[in-house]
This record gives sequence, structure tokens and C-alpha cells, in this order.
Amino acid sequence: GKTLLVGEGNLSFARGLARKGRVDPKNLVVTTYEAEAALCPAARRNVQALREKEATVLHEVDATNLRATFGHTK
Repeated sequence: GKTLLVGEGNLSFARGLARKGRVDPKNLVVTTYEAEAALCPAARRNVQALREKEATVLHEVDATNLRATFGHTK
């Protein structure tokens, strides 16, 4: 199944999971509260690395209202 990480900050944890093979990156959904343009350079590099591995990276996601982003998906 899918693995959802919310409020990932600089995305280093998600990148580590994908790199170590702990989670299939294609099943990884990672969110940040910030807009992509507001991320620090290290976070942007992590976004690029995750997307290269086919992980889904979403920005401006409010973890207190996941329904707004994901609807009723479990």
C-alpha cells in the first residue's frame, strides 16, 4: 500500500526511506506545509531526488485538514 508522510520539513527522512529501500518510492506520498518555492535549497534537492525515484511530493498540504487534499481516501 501507500505510505503517507505529512509535514516532512526538508524531506530528508522521506529521501532516506526511499534510498535505503525501506519503502518503494512509487508508493510514497510526501507532503510539506510550505509552497515548493519557499523550501530551502536542501529541501528542493530532496524533492528532485524523490521525484526521480517516482515518489509523489505535494506542497501546501495542511496536515490538520488532509481531506482537502486527499478527499475520503484512506
